[in-house]
Amino acid sequence: MLIDQVKYELRTPEEVSVLEHRRLGKLGARLDAIEKTEDPSEEEEQEYEQLLKTLSGRVLLAPDEVKARLNSSQRVAVAVAFTRLRQTSRPSLAGAKTKAPAEKVRSRRKA
Repeated sequence: MLIDQVKYELRTPEEVSVLEHRRLGKLGARLDAIEKTEDPSEEEEQEYEQLLKTLSGRVLLAPDEVKARLNSSQRVAVAVAFTRLRQTSRPSLAGAKTKAPAEKVRSRRKA
């Protein structure tokens, strides 16, 4: 991400634990819910800003003073960029990526 003419990186999905993915997913789901609210309350607007700050802060690899200067639109851009990365690279448990061929499964059962 380019901020004040300086390039900063986002954490990649591979750098984020499965539990952190879940936490970020919950933050994103709550952000979506507030966005879909037709007339959000002042408390929901404040919650939305805090959630954006939290989410963008967890995924943007930048000094705290840079993160603090971001406005809401910039934080949304960070969240959207990370979400797109996340959607193209989901975490999986080791060994759970492929199924064993049917003939190998049958041979194991006979043994």
